[in-house]
Amino acid sequence: MNTQGFRWAVILILFLHGVGHIMGFFAAWTDIAVGFNTNSWIFSADVPIQSVVGKVFGLLWLAALLTYAWALWRLLMQREDWRLAALMASILSLGAILPWWNSLPTLSALGATFVDLVVLIALLPAWGYGLAQRLAAPQSETLDRSIGDFVK
Repeated sequence: MNTQGFRWAVILILFLHGVGHIMGFFAAWTDIAVGFNTNSWIFSADVPIQSVVGKVFGLLWLAALLTYAWALWRLLMQREDWRLAALMASILSLGAILPWWNSLPTLSALGATFVDLVVLIALLPAWGYGLAQRLAAPQSETLDRSIGDFVK
């Protein structure tokens, strides 16, 4: 697959994964049936997805969706900071998915976690290498840099 084809495959996968986060938001904030079991494996049965705690996690699902949308926008605009946005989205996504793991349809839980882990594994080494290079630079060069510069 050529570079452009690979880029569009990544865009499609991240788009589908990002949109999938609407399930958690809808499960917490609406009565729309999205295939969710209401109980978390981490919280007691007194804390279903539509409880206050569940609604907070629903907002985390929404934040993951919006952050993936931001990452996709930055990738489509061919901006280097898309990687940082994708890393943040993956962390938010895992934070939303893992407490409600047994509430999700099995394939959704496995697929979403797989995508998040692939994003982290693929993007963290490059970010870490860039960060290490920047941290090794003279002090005056690192003070004026934003975190987005570390992902180049």
